[in-house]
Amino acid sequence: MAATVPFNGLTNFKTGMTVQQVYNTFTQTNSTSHSDSGLTLAITPQTTSSKVLCTAMIQCNTNNNSAQGIHFKLLRGSTEIEEFEMQLHTVQSQTGVATALSFLDSPSTTSATTYKLTWAANSAAYVRINNYSSDAGDSVSTFTLTEIV
Repeated sequence: MAATVPFNGLTNFKTGMTVQQVYNTFTQTNSTSHSDSGLTLAITPQTTSSKVLCTAMIQCNTNNNSAQGIHFKLLRGSTEIEEFEMQLHTVQSQTGVATALSFLDSPSTTSATTYKLTWAANSAAYVRINNYSSDAGDSVSTFTLTEIV
């Protein structure tokens, strides 16, 4: 007998459109003000009751030999809908980590909707995307939007 496992309050659902960005550009910042990370995608929901599952797997790194904070904001259009904060704990400055972010949004529209991630450091040390070891751009990050109908 098959069991129905609820997903964030949803018990009977199917997926609609899925779009994915594969991002392999080396990006870094030491700014404490949020700026574009380069991870941006658009999706057009089928119905106004559709939800959009936003997931990102981001390869992060710092040049700081101790803990370094990194902040991500998820925006729908220009509206912030979620904020994520994490600490990069490194033993040496070239240690990378894969960071997973996930959020289920209810955009209530059938118009094309753009989602993007902005980011900032919490100090003057650099935080980086797609810099796993010593070579810039030597790893890949992904940003995926899946419509839940």
